[in-house]
Amino acid sequence: MLDKNLSEHAEFDGGITAQTILPGATAARFGGCIIRLQNKFTLSRHFNLDKKSVILIMIALGKPNQIFVQKDLIADESIDY
Repeated sequence: MLDKNLSEHAEFDGGITAQTILPGATAARFGGCIIRLQNKFTLSRHFNLDKKSVILIMIALGKPNQIFVQKDLIADESIDY
């Protein structure tokens, strides 16, 4: 989030910040997804943020309910779900 009371411009890249947070979340056994917002105004209203607070990017975090298994692909094996 950008607080425009402090600065009118972000002095960091929100995407790189989010990409840096996600590996730490994964190490803590959380799953995550970066969400680029389409309607920042509605979300800002939902959280009662003032007009000087701007949401730049969101990260959804949660405990995965699936187990990831990686295996080698056998020749001519289908990768369809």
